[in-house]
Amino acid sequence: YGFGNFGDDLLCLFFYRLLKKMFPEAQVYVFSNATENNSNFQLNHTHKNYNQYLKGLLNIDKKHIIDWTYKGHFDVVINGGGGVFFDYTLASFLKKIINRIINLFTPKTAYRFEKIVRVILRKKSNITFDKNYAIGNNVGPFDVNSSQFVRLYLKIGAIDGFLIRDMESKYYLKKIKYKGFYQQISDVVYCKSYLPELYEKKTNHDIKTVGIILMSWQHDAEQHMIKFNELHSLLTQRGIGTRFFAFSELHDVKLQDLTENAITYWRPNEQPLVEYLQELSEVDCMISMRFHGLVVSNIIGIPCVGIGINNKITDYIKQTEQVNEWVDKDFIVNELIEKIELINQNFKHSTENIKNIKEMFFKTEQIVQDFLVALET
Repeated sequence: YGFGNFGDDLLCLFFYRLLKKMFPEAQVYVFSNATENNSNFQLNHTHKNYNQYLKGLLNIDKKHIIDWTYKGHFDVVINGGGGVFFDYTLASFLKKIINRIINLFTPKTAYRFEKIVRVILRKKSNITFDKNYAIGNNVGPFDVNSSQFVRLYLKIGAIDGFLIRDMESKYYLKKIKYKGFYQQISDVVYCKSYLPELYEKKTNHDIKTVGIILMSWQHDAEQHMIKFNELHSLLTQRGIGTRFFAFSELHDVKLQDLTENAITYWRPNEQPLVEYLQELSEVDCMISMRFHGLVVSNIIGIPCVGIGINNKITDYIKQTEQVNEWVDKDFIVNELIEKIELINQNFKHSTENIKNIKEMFFKTEQIVQDFLVALET
């Protein structure tokens, strides 16, 4: 955590509040490579003390924000949500052979073997733990042709149980012969008790403003921005306003060079969470390239059009099709216009169904709490 990604920051805030409430006597540490030790953190060069914003967001003592140079033992490690276990890069020929050899064993067996090798070579891990769990994560995509296959395989082997947030993750866990516990839940941002800021009531009306949550996606960023700029022009001609948003200044900063429209970036070092949520809530329909753009917009009360750049987005849209629409990543602008018109025609029905979606996903909160209670006992 700590890299200024809006979705990740919400997850971090949820888990910190959850653990502090459920285990008030426990010391809770947050792992972040953007600690005060890392003065070379990229955004520090343009924003003073950017790598310290987690202190304010979480209201946490700075000594409890640690990085991977920290040496210590924990009762439990929680891998707290998001897309962690994936790799889109291809391995070299030699790596592919090694990957296939490792794949002959289960992840847990491979992890135990690595621990033995570390002991023999006297290269102990900095971080040790009794139990290790992943809550609210995606698993995949990756396979034996992936460059990071061994690292991901061993990392999954170290985990004693998963609460995963999509069907694709089940597929990848089965594919790699993972033998531990796993159960599917919805995204933990739907846990209302711990993120009440998201649940301010929005007054709905016909679509007067469309928001666009951007993402610098692989090599298609320039083509997407051309299309979104064209969409802006077409909507303006129809008397509909547009707002551009970006959830990660570190990842998406170059997008501003591709549009004359101002992009509202999430800047946690200078803007409180409630203010950014207020900015998002000022639109009536959201187009999003980011998964958490869809989730947060729905929670606020905004129907969405998802850009299907990955299965995480398309799976969510299929679960919420009574409210949201989606287009393929290679969409044409007229498709977006059609989807916006479709949402506008069913606007009252869609906004009423958002309540049903939130109620359907609220059970995640109890599942996560029960899971942590079970860990303690």
